[in-house]
Amino acid sequence: SISLSPGTAPSEAPEDDPDGMLALVRSSSLRFARDLRLHEVRRLLCSSRPIPLRSVGTNAEMSEHDLVHEQQAKLALLCRRTMALSVGRG
Repeated sequence: SISLSPGTAPSEAPEDDPDGMLALVRSSSLRFARDLRLHEVRRLLCSSRPIPLRSVGTNAEMSEHDLVHEQQAKLALLCRRTMALSVGRG
């Protein structure tokens, strides 16, 4: 048996709502149609999609050591953001 969150139609599969916020977003959009804050929070707290790792831009003046340092700093930032997702969810 498939349990659906309150407010979702039986035709909606749980795969369509990977974060469990679809019913909340739909019900709030009836009242606050132009307010996009809830959509932004949903996007920020989405942990069902992988985070892409983009390469750090290189300058001609940047040494190999500086490039590695920049890559490590960016990776550390992405790790902190990813680890904070569970805290943001409550």
